[in-house]
This record gives sequence, structure tokens and C-alpha cells, in this order.
Amino acid sequence: MPHLTSNQRYDIAVMLAAGFLQKEIALAIGKHKSIVSRELQRNSDKRNGNYNSLLAQRKHEERQALKPKAKRFTEAIQQYVNQSLQALYSPEQMVGIAKKRGVPCVSHERIYQYLWQDKRKGGKWHKHLRTKGKRYRKRGASKDKRGIITGRTDISERPPIVEQR
Repeated sequence: MPHLTSNQRYDIAVMLAAGFLQKEIALAIGKHKSIVSRELQRNSDKRNGNYNSLLAQRKHEERQALKPKAKRFTEAIQQYVNQSLQALYSPEQMVGIAKKRGVPCVSHERIYQYLWQDKRKGGKWHKHLRTKGKRYRKRGASKDKRGIITGRTDISERPPIVEQR
């Protein structure tokens, strides 16, 4: 993997200060020499040209945060999901059918996220689900009243049974 860890960046800074060559540094951290060279070009201080591992790590994290993320839930996929909901398909079925047909689609979890987001905005797409968007009963809840006999007496409250001979 070409990405460097913060520990590897620290090793680069220490070895540079000690006067090691880029080739030797690359060998020590287990990366190719071009990765070390690129790291020094990208993340050295622009004012004085020195390499600082903390500054380099911060620059790396800022670049990662600014990198555009792939938005896969496109307008076409949204239309496919809405049409499938009208046909009363579950999100799992939508994904399965899309895979069989070779149509691009997102995961069933992303479809559920879209439905709950739509519900929070006052939309009605969640009503097309089989459960109509209702939450499931939580198992193991302390307020569960199923299977309890009304008016029962506890065994510990009964009088003891005396054996007669």
C-alpha cells in the first residue's frame, strides 16, 4: 500500500536529520524510493524546505478530507429505487434484480438510508415498504408482556405441600 503511516513519516524525519539518503530511508521503512521522494516534495515546509513529520501528517489528512468522494446514489438510481418501491419490492430485492440485469445500483443499506432520510423530510416512500416503515419490536425488552398469565400466583406464595402417611 503506497500510503505512509505517521510512524513512517516520523522515521523519515529522523533519518533525514541524521543524514541518510532517500534510498536508505526507503529501504528502512519498507517503501520504494519514489514514495519517499514524493513524500518529501509534497509535504516539506514550503518556507524553509525542512521536512517535519507532524506537518506532513497534517497535510496528508487535509488532502484526504478535501478529496472528492464518489457519489454513487445518482438520480437514475433514485428513480430505479422509487419505481421498485411502487412495485412493492424490498431494498434487498431491488439490489438482487439490479445485479441480475447488470444495472448499476447501491447496497440495500444505502436504500434504507435514503428511505429514512425521506421519511424525516416528510416523504411517503417508506410507506411502500412491507413494514410501512415501522420499527421492529426489540427483543429482550423488560416491558415485554407476551406469554404472561394474568392473575397467576407465584410458587413462592403458595402454602407448602405436606405429605401425609
